Amino acid sequence: MRRGYGIALAVVLVLVAVLIGVGAYNAGVHQGLAEAAEPGEVVRYQRYGPGWGFFPFGLLFFPLLILGIFAFFRFALWGRRWDDHPHPMGPGGWAGAARGRDAFEEWHRSEHERREGDSDPERPDTA
Repeated sequence: MRRGYGIALAVVLVLVAVLIGVGAYNAGVHQGLAEAAEPGEVVRYQRYGPGWGFFPFGLLFFPLLILGIFAFFRFALWGRRWDDHPHPMGPGGWAGAARGRDAFEEWHRSEHERREGDSDPERPDTA
């Protein structure tokens, strides 16, 4: 249920951002038309050279923006990954891993003892 509220909130925030953007665009268009109707002096300024257009920032931030959008939707739809899955080493963390190692050693020792007890003196050992 909480995930549904998060998705609804995200949709509302996106719609509000779109409405603000459309309103700002229309305000700029109307202001530009109002200024264009007034007679005045035309001044043109052209600048060329390095640093024009913020070139490196576009290369850096555009891929990060795309990855951020994918991460946002992944988190909004599926939640955090580490909450839904157990820890890879078991419930005890490092202590659980040590208990598993001790259990393996015990099993390994018992297998060697079983093989020694099963050995037949007439049959050669193939292992």
